[in-house]
Amino acid sequence: MYANNAKARVMYTEQVKAGKTPLEAQKAVAAKYGAGQSALSSKAGSVEIPSGTKGLMEEAKKYKSADEFVKAQGDSIYHGTPFSFKEFDTNKS
Repeated sequence: MYANNAKARVMYTEQVKAGKTPLEAQKAVAAKYGAGQSALSSKAGSVEIPSGTKGLMEEAKKYKSADEFVKAQGDSIYHGTPFSFKEFDTNKS
């Protein structure tokens, strides 16, 4: 990011250690040392949510914590045989 400017690297590190987010520290360094907008990512700090997860997100919002949500999903059942099948019947064990 600021490989050619030791002072900028030091300032960035100090900003992050002082509690600023990496994006805030980047902006502060860019303001002082004149880094162009290309050095700052417009998507930094954002997350793109995959299209197939909207229903799962709505369900997860019903719980107070991630652990509570995971526990509510029930036990996982794993298939550990070399045979393939279309229907899993626990009564045939």
